[in-house]
Amino acid sequence: MNATIYRSVINIASICGLYLATAMLVPAFTDLYFRHADWKVFALSAAIVGGFSLISAAATRSGPPPFNRKMGFLLVNVLWLVFSLVGAVPFMWSSLKLGFAKALFESISAITTTGSTVIVGLDNAPPPAF
Repeated sequence: MNATIYRSVINIASICGLYLATAMLVPAFTDLYFRHADWKVFALSAAIVGGFSLISAAATRSGPPPFNRKMGFLLVNVLWLVFSLVGAVPFMWSSLKLGFAKALFESISAITTTGSTVIVGLDNAPPPAF
């Protein structure tokens, strides 16, 4: 694979990261509305992810990407990795105090919508975003 494909994949993943950072504002505002302290975690995560994604998108900006099978395969894997890792950050920093492995499991479970969880005591958890 050549550098153009890597650059395009990073650019597309960065743009998707901006969308993910924007989506993190929904639970931030919901927690703020319900006066739960975890709104700061989502707001900080959104700011960090948004800032890093914006810088990466600007640094890798170029013409239209040369889409082919190799790029598609690489893009799907990079997006899975990025979304899983970024989604784990609020779990680690929240009042749930999950370790990295449990936070990553929860993030991947949310992305794949499997419904599996390692969180104990969901009855006492703060209200969800939706």
